[in-house]
Amino acid sequence: MKNSYLSAAIVFISISIVPLIAEDTVPKKTLAIIYEEGKTPDALFHKAFEYFKKLTDTGELKSAELGTAKMFGEVIDVQTATDSSTAAKYEKDVAAIEVRNRIETANVPYSARFTILSTNLFFGDKSLGYVLNPYRGCYQHDYLAKGIEQKGFKIVDTSENPDITMTIGIDACMSEDEFKEYVQKNTALKIKNDNTVASSQQRGPSFGDDLMRSGSSAQLGTPTGGSNVGVAVAGVGLALNVVSWLTTKSPQERDVIRYHAKFEGKDKKTLDFYPIVITTKTHKAGDTIYLGSYQEAENLLYTSLLAWDTEDKTLIEKIPPVLLEKDVLKATEMMVATKKY
Repeated sequence: MKNSYLSAAIVFISISIVPLIAEDTVPKKTLAIIYEEGKTPDALFHKAFEYFKKLTDTGELKSAELGTAKMFGEVIDVQTATDSSTAAKYEKDVAAIEVRNRIETANVPYSARFTILSTNLFFGDKSLGYVLNPYRGCYQHDYLAKGIEQKGFKIVDTSENPDITMTIGIDACMSEDEFKEYVQKNTALKIKNDNTVASSQQRGPSFGDDLMRSGSSAQLGTPTGGSNVGVAVAGVGLALNVVSWLTTKSPQERDVIRYHAKFEGKDKKTLDFYPIVITTKTHKAGDTIYLGSYQEAENLLYTSLLAWDTEDKTLIEKIPPVLLEKDVLKATEMMVATKKY
């Protein structure tokens, strides 16, 4: 199979239907959202909390409890053993690094970067701080639900016999450099030698830049050949030098978000797939996941939902294999040119 065929995909929708009756009298399809167990931002954060909690057993932290700083969502309240501003900051940073190391050792495709903000910077107890949830940039229910409702669906509970059920879970969410390190440690995409690195960097594009370039596309019509509804499936080509991808660093990082999603509906063919996004927005290298990254990933999700609702069988026939691959590492190898050196 040619490298150009190995592609990631972004599904775009173009729907144009002339309304025949008043919009408020059109019955809306009902849709229920189910969250995959253990794959929500809060569930992932609770796993991280367990690591922070263990640091209290060994004395690195005085205490660690789930907090309630509402402006930042769910957080972890931590307290160091000392009240010195300098020492407390150092101890909190060390704790974050220790948790990062434990998560990376666990070898899961979730970010291990944490931000700890100090409280009472100028007065009071300097030992206190709170850990922000990095995974809140991976998925945001309210944003997704609003987008789905804007597309003409009504969000209901699963007990209400919905027309469509969508199951969603965060399958991978890491900064670009974290993802590169994860892939390099776990796949056959290895760096051969310094000469290969040097030559490949001269001619190979960066991972994020190339992934976001447009590739081939196919226009899908309605089953009857009508023109009211058009569904375009655009393949975003990714054929690049492996070594260049693994070694390219940038002052600004993108984020890699992959969902596991399942669409089920009455008289519909079930679609079980893994949409992936390399964000266009960036953040400083080494920082945690950009808070708004979920917007690009969820945009892809509900436009995919529209395509499936309109042309379920045709879409499933045309969807690229990379979006059906369960294993994130195998999917990555499918997205990357596997050249031999």
